[in-house]
Amino acid sequence: MTPKIIVLCDFDGTITNEDALEPIYTRFASCGTYFAKLWHRGQIGTREEMIETFNCIHADRTQLESVLDEITIDEGIHDLLASCKSLGFEFAILSDGLEWYIRHILERFGVFNVIVFANQIIFKIDGSYQFEFPWFNHNNPKRALHKPAIIDQYHQAGYHTIFIGNGSSDQDAVWEAECIYAKNPLFEYCLTKQIKAQHFKSFTDLVENWKNNPPHACWQGS
Repeated sequence: MTPKIIVLCDFDGTITNEDALEPIYTRFASCGTYFAKLWHRGQIGTREEMIETFNCIHADRTQLESVLDEITIDEGIHDLLASCKSLGFEFAILSDGLEWYIRHILERFGVFNVIVFANQIIFKIDGSYQFEFPWFNHNNPKRALHKPAIIDQYHQAGYHTIFIGNGSSDQDAVWEAECIYAKNPLFEYCLTKQIKAQHFKSFTDLVENWKNNPPHACWQGS
């Protein structure tokens, strides 16, 4: 029986070349990146960072998306998705960010119909914003989306899991996934915690690596 395998990939800093929200904060929030800096220092969680910063933003969806149109991505994402398809791997995005901007950015680069696990923003008629965090876990209040729970859900469904990430919001995920591909600084974190991970700089490099070193070895014990 062919094993079920899924690739679970972070978005900000992994698929994109920068955090998608920071230029929005810089351009439109009267508080700038104040709450984002508190988040980076671990002083507040993602929910508080988003809610408090958006309370300081007075811009409509079109204005916000004009900034998103300046975000660049690792265009090797097309190679990665093609490789997943040829190898029979499923693919999904796990992000502590917002599904709204993830889909907007991906669609600009011709990426459609990808499964996305992320937080939600609702643009209200009065110009305000409402947030929903369907994957929040009270045991991990610093994250708005608890990646280990989603990875475990796939394990329970009989999947082997491959995780791709880069930053602090991915640190919990690497303890749960079977096979890890990491950009810095996540790779450095894995080294300090003695978690087996493979470093990569771009998706094109990762796909080339798969040709000679398929990830199956992670769960086959070789």
